[in-house]
Amino acid sequence: MGSDVSGSSAVLRAVEVVKRYDELRALDGLSLEIYEGEILGLIGPNGAGKTTFINVVCGLIRPDSGKVYYYGENILEKNVYELARAGIVKTYQIPRVFGNLTVLDNLVASASWLKMSVEELRKAAHDSLRLVKLDVKADLLGSQLSGGERKLLEFARAMMLKPRLLLLDEPFAGVNPVLKSTLIDALKKVNMQGLSILIVSHDMAEIRRLCKRVVFMAAGSKLLEGSPDEVLRNEEVVKLYLGVKRHAAG
Repeated sequence: MGSDVSGSSAVLRAVEVVKRYDELRALDGLSLEIYEGEILGLIGPNGAGKTTFINVVCGLIRPDSGKVYYYGENILEKNVYELARAGIVKTYQIPRVFGNLTVLDNLVASASWLKMSVEELRKAAHDSLRLVKLDVKADLLGSQLSGGERKLLEFARAMMLKPRLLLLDEPFAGVNPVLKSTLIDALKKVNMQGLSILIVSHDMAEIRRLCKRVVFMAAGSKLLEGSPDEVLRNEEVVKLYLGVKRHAAG
């Protein structure tokens, strides 16, 4: 589970963020904080605005109004490359793998803009692959990896960029239990080293394992925040989210 963040300052603070698509408000005045050294879970039904929010944070989407502060600086005028250099890195629901490159070269290519020699890049790539136990597959082509292994590669590629704030979009979806355990161990390790992490996920078992605090989103805004058990026992959350999932499962 994430490290103790009592008394920690905010790495990121979003204030009344709004994003409209015609008449739809994907984000409707969303405000939340991510604290130094925590793993925050961001949960809610499909269409709640979770992915839209992390795309705003990493510079892929410009909101219509509101502010987002990263270590006290409003970052909404910065582009995705500037934010990546500042330490805000995200992974994608569908991993973006270069199928014609080796697993190792996938990492080297993703970090080629860093001020590092080729030798330094390759060493960093080996270290990142070792973190997720893909070092034994370093010479395979990206196209030879399974879907779950591609999720691990996506995480390793993010770690090549030395993030200070890591945004994970559905990292556990489509990952088998063994590889999921590897990813969870890696997340715990880098979090204990001080990395702040935001996880968007529908996997409540893993959210409970990793997060001391979760934010529940609905209709583009924050409905509730607290410990996983507090939030997931809330009647409105059950009605809007868990109840829908149970009905769908039945």
